[in-house]
Amino acid sequence: MALRRVVMAVLLGACVSAPAALAAATHPQGLPLTITLPAGWAATGATSQARFTAVGPNGGHLAVTTGGSFPMSLPFSVFVQTETAAATKAYRAEDPHAVVKGRKVTLPSGPAVQITARVSHGGAPTAVDLYSLLHKGVTYHFTYYTSASQLGAALPAFTSSVKSIRWAS
Repeated sequence: MALRRVVMAVLLGACVSAPAALAAATHPQGLPLTITLPAGWAATGATSQARFTAVGPNGGHLAVTTGGSFPMSLPFSVFVQTETAAATKAYRAEDPHAVVKGRKVTLPSGPAVQITARVSHGGAPTAVDLYSLLHKGVTYHFTYYTSASQLGAALPAFTSSVKSIRWAS
């Protein structure tokens, strides 16, 4: 992860600082988890698309959605391939030039698929850092996003927040 921060800092021309300070843990209604938002972030509630949303001071956003079920009997590598292919299809439908990459990462809450995407939304370059986690056969998507120009400043907050996810049941 430290190497990724250095690479991202060089690519973005930004200096990535230490992990962001965190506020108190939040238990989003109807979700079997707690998550700690970065200091300065505010929960903004559920929407028709997301079960939980939050916004940060520098244009950072979080949307938590649930997907379908995934057979726990399949190897995690299949989950990585499935999630990466679905994200690639979705982002390239919005922007044929979108750059999408997926890989397995290990979080305190368990293994996850980290998908990074750079996509143009209405001409505005957007950076997406999406984490797909499995819990009891259900897929949960934690989508952190901001403008591409703000990614260097937002990435420590995204990383600290996703590492705070804990399953409540």
